[in-house]
Amino acid sequence: MAAAVQVVLNGRTTAVLTAERVRQLAELEVALIAAGCTPIAGHNPSRLTVPLAQLSVVMPSLEAWAWTMDPETSSAMDKQRQVLEQHRLAKARVGWFDSDLVSAQEALEKIVPPGLLDPHQVVAVAAASDPIVSGLCLFDEQGLGKTLEGIAAFHAMRQRGLVRRALIFAPKNMLTEWERDIQRFFPGQYRVNLVSGTPKQRRAAIQADADLYVANFETAITEEAALRSLLKMRVGGGLLVVDESFHVKNPEAIRTGAIRRLRENARRCLVLCGTPAPNAPGDIVEQFNIADGGITFAGVKVPDDLEQAKEVIAATIEARGVYLRRLKIDVLPDLPGKTFHRTLVPLTPSQQSLYVSMLREYVTDLEHADAESFSKDRISFLARRARLLRICTDPSGVSDGFAEVPAKRQILDSLLVDLIEQKTEKVVLWTSYTRAIDDLMDRYAKYNPVRIDGAVSDIGVRREAITRFQGDDTTKLFIGNPAAAGAGITLHRAKVAIYESLPIQAAAYFQSLDRIHRRGQQHPVDYIILLAAGTLEIGEYERLVNKARRSRELLGDRDPEDLTLDTLLNEAHFGLKVVEVMDGS
Repeated sequence: MAAAVQVVLNGRTTAVLTAERVRQLAELEVALIAAGCTPIAGHNPSRLTVPLAQLSVVMPSLEAWAWTMDPETSSAMDKQRQVLEQHRLAKARVGWFDSDLVSAQEALEKIVPPGLLDPHQVVAVAAASDPIVSGLCLFDEQGLGKTLEGIAAFHAMRQRGLVRRALIFAPKNMLTEWERDIQRFFPGQYRVNLVSGTPKQRRAAIQADADLYVANFETAITEEAALRSLLKMRVGGGLLVVDESFHVKNPEAIRTGAIRRLRENARRCLVLCGTPAPNAPGDIVEQFNIADGGITFAGVKVPDDLEQAKEVIAATIEARGVYLRRLKIDVLPDLPGKTFHRTLVPLTPSQQSLYVSMLREYVTDLEHADAESFSKDRISFLARRARLLRICTDPSGVSDGFAEVPAKRQILDSLLVDLIEQKTEKVVLWTSYTRAIDDLMDRYAKYNPVRIDGAVSDIGVRREAITRFQGDDTTKLFIGNPAAAGAGITLHRAKVAIYESLPIQAAAYFQSLDRIHRRGQQHPVDYIILLAAGTLEIGEYERLVNKARRSRELLGDRDPEDLTLDTLLNEAHFGLKVVEVMDGS
């Protein structure tokens, strides 16, 4: 055994275990191995590496020896220990508020106007604005009012002198919603600047004095230096808010890097998302990293296998994560339930012929591909797969000469007659293709439809579409693309949503589900998923279902639907009606 062991922490020599301490080495080794550190008896027995993430676990053992450290290293260790201790206390504080509503209410007394917040929102705002909690992930399910929670949290922080201003990042279509809600809930109290428009307009908005600045994610890239100055304040401090944070789930993305660097200049951070892991468990990691500066997942290796990754990440956030996750079924117990109806639709003869022809060519080329050629042509293969899925809904987008009415369109005709004309319901219709939306707007013009998709970029037009659907009794149909209209809007005048096609991104699908199933909905909600029988669409939908399952398990969500008598009866009645409509009976 070496006469002296050099101890390395985060790349720096922190201590040397001298000869007189060698006899205590075995005891220290046990503590370090238990903490997941590199064993002392490794390749270099005179060098011990202590991962920074394990410092809080190892520290008691390190402190058991009276080692002499250089002042700089000793100070760095003390500072890191304080950070870890504050993180531990922050998690405890959030848990305390979550379990003790009275304490949360007392914390906000005379700070937040009475009656503004629901009980679950009181907990969120009390936790987010607690002096000890410098970073919080607020992962409440969609439809529970996270925007209000974010605004009220800033107000509480401001009243307590914790921050002076806020920089909010949100999807482009949500910028004016944030501005409107800030003025709605705290009228005349705060100045809000939208950082949007041309480069000159964006910089003017940044330079103009305000209390809150609202920008889209791309602005973090183009205006990073200027935005940094908003957070690095001489007096007070800055709050960074990241709304719909799944947009920064990829640690390699340029915008994620920009927001991560901006976080370094913010005193506090609030991350908001109802679907933080839409595709895989690992999606959630970078959102925690932004919120807490990387403390929760420091030193954690996430396996490539999805199920193993889920277990590791779930255990990590349970043990270390500073976050809140509440479900509608828990905090809105009176909210009616929701039922999914997967409806298989046989393709028309012309559709079937086109689909089978393209599928055979696709399969043949896949069978003849090797790993190298597939890697080279992967984008082409995915594009061909996307065309096959499009044939299931809108063959004219693939074959210009296709003139037959597609099978799903024929079913839609019957469903809308039943729902709108006979039952006087409003209906939300989702599809992922612009050309299909154009056709649907013309085909169902008699229902006075409104639309929101990528072709509708004007914020005023989008807002008018929502207002008409929610408030005008003659506007019976909302037609939207989930990728453009799936987040941040309320469409609960409808209790039925039909999916003519599925979005590519799981997050867009999950978000779109909650446009009608949210606070204020008075009736049970039905989703009709139209799937082309015997096609790739079946597997595509199953992938979405599996992603939803993994996301629920990751966050410890309980199954949202209990199979009660009423649930089964409502499901059966509605399912029978769909069958009758399809059969024309």
